[in-house]
Amino acid sequence: MLIFTALSVTREVERGTMENLLSMPIKPVEVMFGKIVPYVLVGFMPGGADHRHRVLLFGVPVRGSLIMLAILSTLFHHHHLSIGLYVSTS
Repeated sequence: MLIFTALSVTREVERGTMENLLSMPIKPVEVMFGKIVPYVLVGFMPGGADHRHRVLLFGVPVRGSLIMLAILSTLFHHHHLSIGLYVSTS
């Protein structure tokens, strides 16, 4: 997912559409946030499927908070994708 984020920004710059995005009345931070959010949501799909398979197929008991797991997964995905943005813009 890090590569996908880096390539999405690089493609925007190569095609010249990044200038159009940055000329709109939104902040550059909001543009970058909009680039990250879809990949964070897509990142939850394999994680949710893995967790479902562990519980239903293999009978692994759920111990701990699922809310905490979701919060920490969100932070992990956001951090991972932010590295991809950093690589593509530097």
